Amino acid sequence: MSTREYARYEKDVTSKYSEGGFAHEIKARSPGSIPVHVNSDGKIYARGFVDVNDNLEFFVEDGRLFSKFINNTIGGSDITVIDVSDGSKEHRAWKPMDFSLYSNFGSFYYGRREFDVRGLQKFRFEPSYMKSSIGNAIYQKKFVYSGSRDLYTGNNGVSSDLWTKTYKNQRWFKPYKVNMYLWPGGFTNCNDLVIVKTGEYGTGQNGKSGMAREEVCWISPHEVIKENKFIVESQFYHHSGELKNSAGVVTGTGLFTYKGASGYRGKAVETGVAYLSSKNYYFPTGDVISGDMNWIRQETDANGLKTGVITQGRSPEFISGTDFYKYYTDQQSKCSTTKWDGVMPANTPFKIEVWNANGTQEGFDGQFVLVPLIPEITGLNASGFILSITNTGYGVSDQSVEAAANEAVFSAARKQYLGFDKKLIELGYAHQGRKFNKFINLCDTEAKAKKITANWNVTITGTTGSA
Repeated sequence: MSTREYARYEKDVTSKYSEGGFAHEIKARSPGSIPVHVNSDGKIYARGFVDVNDNLEFFVEDGRLFSKFINNTIGGSDITVIDVSDGSKEHRAWKPMDFSLYSNFGSFYYGRREFDVRGLQKFRFEPSYMKSSIGNAIYQKKFVYSGSRDLYTGNNGVSSDLWTKTYKNQRWFKPYKVNMYLWPGGFTNCNDLVIVKTGEYGTGQNGKSGMAREEVCWISPHEVIKENKFIVESQFYHHSGELKNSAGVVTGTGLFTYKGASGYRGKAVETGVAYLSSKNYYFPTGDVISGDMNWIRQETDANGLKTGVITQGRSPEFISGTDFYKYYTDQQSKCSTTKWDGVMPANTPFKIEVWNANGTQEGFDGQFVLVPLIPEITGLNASGFILSITNTGYGVSDQSVEAAANEAVFSAARKQYLGFDKKLIELGYAHQGRKFNKFINLCDTEAKAKKITANWNVTITGTTGSA
């Protein structure tokens, strides 16, 4: 069935059914409206009829007859279209949804979930004998790491432990025209590390040209976790055809069908590994993300429940005092050397990264809220503000109307980030995107002339997020 918009075959029938001007015309007052003709034989000719009391319509498209059943018009539109010729069915839904932000410009969250090792396709290059053992271990919920790819010894020579490699997720935020800070709304149960980075733009003959440098300015409170995990390793086997005791004395022969056969096989073994995690830490209510901030620590079990003794403390003032700086020596040159006051300076790009290394769960509960430092609307005695947008989501399914409606709702929610970005640009609080600026420059003949005559010397300018 065609997936494009369904509509009746619209053709101008004015000249054919006007009876040379003798037919009576019924026409709307708007310019360009199409008339309905009442002919002398009593017949009425029109492009279509819509009965508001009837939720079933028929139409022809590409020589095929379709029926359209309107299921619901409350909170959007749900319809079912059936191809009469073959009985195939398609459900469609349009859902307008309202979204609001209260005294903030958005948030970053990465919901806690089971770590799906298969989703990374990290075993696609393993030999077939390993894949079989890996599959069995995953089925038994034992497997976490592939010994040949996910583990390394020493962590750059700082430790003698067996360390796990990290997987990263990140989100860049467009520069805002006002200073910003991050508020940890309900942040807890973080199995990973959350890292905040600021950056500098590079500039060239056409203005800003991508990121020239980025700098780590904050890391969530963390510690070294050492646990026993299952890994899959390669094991060599050889069928000798003889059975020997511990002293090497032959005690039997002919016990193996294939004498002398050898090869490799995968074997799941348990071993101790080390990684960095913030799972035991959370923050007091009302604190702002910054260097030397308060934290609360309590042991967390495998189900994310806080069961241990509660202790309180403060993060190191400088990143150089963290375990991240100590063990990830390759990142030291990218870390800020000053205490961060928590402020993202105006016109400065920044991003939030989530580093996962535990292999069992990823993500965290809660979110990081982006709050603008605008005294008149977010200050101590200010009343705050509300940003509201409406997005319309579209969904289609061959299973049910409910499935199409759910997809439409998800589609609308997924577009809210772009909707809020557009709103903030219109209000003058956020910068336009690079692609939008390229389009404007393409249409601007004066900008194109400047591009041609500009010199090709590249300089690096910008501000950092360090206090």
